Amino acid sequence: MPGGAGTQTLPRVVGKPLAKDLIWTGRRQKAEEARQLRIVNHVVAKGQAVEKARELLRAIGEQGRSR
Repeated sequence: MPGGAGTQTLPRVVGKPLAKDLIWTGRRQKAEEARQLRIVNHVVAKGQAVEKARELLRAIGEQGRSR
């Protein structure tokens, strides 16, 4: 579904042919496939998304302090 610039960004990430396939068919990907396609950066177990987000935020915050 268009919105949030996804239809412009997706072709840059996965290439035009696959982007057309995904956009036109609405086919869903399993988490691991989305990671392999670089649509997402991380895949975590159910219920662990918030903890992973906090881990990433800590890493980002440490970069700010080390400079």
